[in-house]
Amino acid sequence: MPTSIPPVAPPRPITAKHRAIYEEIGATTAERGANIQETSAIARETQEIFQPTRAIFQPTRATCQEHRKNIPESGAGHGATGGTPGTSPPGIGAHRRSFKEVHPGPASTG
Repeated sequence: MPTSIPPVAPPRPITAKHRAIYEEIGATTAERGANIQETSAIARETQEIFQPTRAIFQPTRATCQEHRKNIPESGAGHGATGGTPGTSPPGIGAHRRSFKEVHPGPASTG
């Protein structure tokens, strides 16, 4: 039994309205492409401008990474976990008063 192929309708002509829409889409696409190219050029310029800065800070970044490797697990001496809560190393904050000293609260009526 032969299979029949459904008839294919002939292509519809492009109307002037559709042609105008297609042209507008093409113009918009071209404009977007130009904007992307311009944005890429600006990004490249920006990278070139900041390249010397990146080179300046590269040793600092390496030093920080090395320093992080040398921090003990407890974080002792770095203000992290492992210390006594509410205490600071000698000399840090020694001139400051506590919150309760500054804000004594209501007097007890007791």
